[in-house]
Amino acid sequence: MIKYVFLFILFSVFLYGEPNERGLIGKILNFENINECYFTFANSIIIKDDQLFVLENWKHRVLIFKLGSNSIKFVKNIGKKGQGPGDLNLPAHISIDGNKISIKDEEGVSLFSLDGKFLFKFRTFSGTISDFYSKDVYFTLTANPNLKNLILLFSHNGKRLAEIFPKYLEIDYSKNKYVSPIFLEKYFYKGKIFPYSNRIYYLNIVFGTLFKLDHSGNLLASLSLDSALNKNAVLDIIKNNELLHEGLDTEFPDSGGLRVKLLTICSDAYLFKNKLFLLDHPYHSETLTDTNGKEIKKICIRSFDIEKMRADDVFEFDISNDEKYLQSFAVSEDKDGMFFLIVREIGDGPVFVKYPIKRK
Repeated sequence: MIKYVFLFILFSVFLYGEPNERGLIGKILNFENINECYFTFANSIIIKDDQLFVLENWKHRVLIFKLGSNSIKFVKNIGKKGQGPGDLNLPAHISIDGNKISIKDEEGVSLFSLDGKFLFKFRTFSGTISDFYSKDVYFTLTANPNLKNLILLFSHNGKRLAEIFPKYLEIDYSKNKYVSPIFLEKYFYKGKIFPYSNRIYYLNIVFGTLFKLDHSGNLLASLSLDSALNKNAVLDIIKNNELLHEGLDTEFPDSGGLRVKLLTICSDAYLFKNKLFLLDHPYHSETLTDTNGKEIKKICIRSFDIEKMRADDVFEFDISNDEKYLQSFAVSEDKDGMFFLIVREIGDGPVFVKYPIKRK
């Protein structure tokens, strides 16, 4: 196998950006009850029907919103800082399956109902890179140098069921004396795992590779995404291959590896139906000047058909050159069709911008 490898001060719908050739026109969603909720960063978002779930790591909570065509309304919080039943401690991952929500934090995995009722919690001890909950089984992509495989499976009550998908990278820990083995595995195996049609899909966002697995961890297919990526993302893949073989210490020899910048191919990734969508990093895009003399960047969302394992489409929208990063995004559909929901920082804080999807 290959070794390289959200201004809440707005009270009406606001059009943002200009249409372009393959373009998307965004509208900022009206926040109906802004005084009841305030948050500063959306680490991850998930849409389930007309519900929007927003994970806010440092406030130890998940927020539930009701999502309308042109508006958003805060409903309730899940969690608070603590270690007891229903509490959260720096939650990092969220997934939804059926009527259950799984939230991974520093203490383990907590299960809740869709209305936020606490159900169960169990401990996990391996470093989680990504996870999902499907059919009462918890799947976690782990960083654990002591394990031979990358993905662990647990029952709904925390019983370890299996360890699957052998590690495929040759990481020489001896070349990284300032960086721990766990950090190295989190770096080079960084990515997301998704469930679809009795298959597991693993996207490595460091080397730009998509893997298709069965539930026993057998490799069914793989796809290198580099030919469909931004050219600067490809350069980061090349750099990561160098770091894999030369060591992270060679990049930052005087800082003990503490300033290592994670080079990844996308800002975020989201699976909707049979399409995997990748949101570009703003720093991968060149600065342009629009007809009004304003500096902008054109950001792409690239889709891949995971059934056919091939590149599918590219969508594009504009952001201000002042926006250094995009917080998170999700893909869903309503009566008007499919749309992207992107959490952006415009003005004084994060806003939800909805982009109806129009094909080429």
